Amino acid sequence: MTSAISKRAFVNSQVAEVDLAISRVQEAARDSLQRIVDAGPLKGRQIDNVAVGVSAVSISHGLGRTPRGWFVVDRNAACDLHRTAWDARTITIISSATATVSIWVY
Repeated sequence: MTSAISKRAFVNSQVAEVDLAISRVQEAARDSLQRIVDAGPLKGRQIDNVAVGVSAVSISHGLGRTPRGWFVVDRNAACDLHRTAWDARTITIISSATATVSIWVY
């Protein structure tokens, strides 16, 4: 009987060690993924069909905070875009040519 109890105790201790190791891997994965999510681009939104031209265009972005960045997702014509201002409600961009663009703001 003593042998059976010690085998059971050994198995239980091994299971506990494996559970602890799995828990550590899960925590490390969660922490790594959280850093990716907190990095910025995933906390944004796409704004489609924005008509831009050589005059500044103010676009409501809906983030509720000043953006950390933005990039062009799509455009229907050759153009260079740059930001002239942004705040917690809008981003203002200007283009080198008339185009319709989609941007991701984060």
